[in-house]
Amino acid sequence: MGIRLTVRCDKCGHHASLMLSVDAVGTTPVDVAPAAKVKLCGCGHEHGPGACGHGKGTSFGGCPCTEWHSRRRGLTQARKEVKGSTSDMGACERAILTVLAQRGEATPRTMLALRAGYSRTSGGFAGALATLRANALTEATSRGEQITDAGKKALGSYDPLPTGSALTDFWIGRVGTCAGAILQNAALVYPGELSREELAKRTGYSLTSGGFAGALAELRTLGLLEGTKATAELMGR
Repeated sequence: MGIRLTVRCDKCGHHASLMLSVDAVGTTPVDVAPAAKVKLCGCGHEHGPGACGHGKGTSFGGCPCTEWHSRRRGLTQARKEVKGSTSDMGACERAILTVLAQRGEATPRTMLALRAGYSRTSGGFAGALATLRANALTEATSRGEQITDAGKKALGSYDPLPTGSALTDFWIGRVGTCAGAILQNAALVYPGELSREELAKRTGYSLTSGGFAGALAELRTLGLLEGTKATAELMGR
């Protein structure tokens, strides 16, 4: 239940309706002063309850400072367009975009997280991916996450992956000791393939050890091994 009052604008003499609530008893109006107070915008005119609607395009008429409001709207729009650029971007968002730009193709989420240096199940990674999708910088496809043209523009410059044998050396140096030894031996016989037993023997790790099994799993997730065979992506081909 409420009481409707008519309030006069001090700036132009226009009137606006103002609804005031009453207390539970239904007899005493709530203090009028706080409800009728208005806020001043940057142009100096009143806005809000009790004002005539300056600058809001209401039936009471527009604000005299139309140029000021126009510039303000333009600035707000410009800020929206800048949102998602590298100056706004967090480390995780940039890492994700960099991986996608380097690969140039859709990337499975688990591979993407590992290559970006994050856990697939971490809140930080999930949040960063959600932010990128919300800003249309990446998109989900049936084959994984894909960077968009807007994402490439927002990312700007980045370091591409090495090519040829330098790419193999890059990955060997980036993964752990066991995984690096596996990659090195798998690359030596490419396009051939070593058995799991042969890899364990050549690298000096136990075939049944958790470290050896974990290294193989990591390399498969990274897209550097298929089974125990080096992939074309590892070899830069």
